[in-house]
Amino acid sequence: GKFADIRHKTLSRGRKAADAANALHKTNQKFVFEWLEANYRPGYKHADMAAEIEKLVPREYDTILKDITAWKKRKR
Repeated sequence: GKFADIRHKTLSRGRKAADAANALHKTNQKFVFEWLEANYRPGYKHADMAAEIEKLVPREYDTILKDITAWKKRKR
């Protein structure tokens, strides 16, 4: 019925927005990982790296810290 059509359109619009947000998140995370590949060195504090990266990419400081941790785990 009519309500189901409206509900479907609303859900798919939300889905599209979520997909776009996820794609942006992945793109920004990829940027962080590439920056780390180029700039990481032992003894470089996570907080200092995150502060540098935060100037270059539209991403929350705390999220960048999580990205750094995820990147380092992959490197092991």
